[in-house]
Amino acid sequence: MTSKNTLVKNFFQLEAGEYLVYDYKFKALKSFYYSDYLTKEIFNKDFNNLKRDTFLKILDGVIKRVIDYANGDQIVVPLRWEDMIQDFIISFI
Repeated sequence: MTSKNTLVKNFFQLEAGEYLVYDYKFKALKSFYYSDYLTKEIFNKDFNNLKRDTFLKILDGVIKRVIDYANGDQIVVPLRWEDMIQDFIISFI
């Protein structure tokens, strides 16, 4: 909850993972985000690639569950499946 009465002028609330550092040279506060809780694999990736990779892992899991659920029965896939997935990926990213 924010309040009009704070210890630092014009700072009302920090986001999750955000912290402040006072720069004595410039007499100013700077905000930064924690990153040490992220694995290097995630932290060093481009955000768009990370979104795409995450989506593809989720999609892979969904397809594996459908195959398991079918238990050897036939699975019918629409003829334009690739186009549907491509449209969905573009709208997701």
